[in-house]
Amino acid sequence: MTEANTSPVSSDTLTAHFNEFVYSNILALPAAEKGRVFQMLTDYADILYQILDPSNHPILDHILGTPGAIQQVVVAAGGELNVDHSQYEDLVKEYDAWKSTK
Repeated sequence: MTEANTSPVSSDTLTAHFNEFVYSNILALPAAEKGRVFQMLTDYADILYQILDPSNHPILDHILGTPGAIQQVVVAAGGELNVDHSQYEDLVKEYDAWKSTK
């Protein structure tokens, strides 16, 4: 991984993009397309963990069945979380509703 990919600025920018755009865009999708996104996240959460900053994407922890796990590790190590977890509440609720139909 290059230095640019691991810098705090890069991570903060990516996190802000997810917080402000990606997750609200998922919620705005029609039900069928939202279901496809949820299926993709479910199928690939483990690989997304490897390429995204998992400490700032709690939907991945939720999907993997360990809500808050990475966040707790980051905080315990003295790190900072760069995410507003309240923004994930609606996404998690809709994901759980979708998942209950599978």
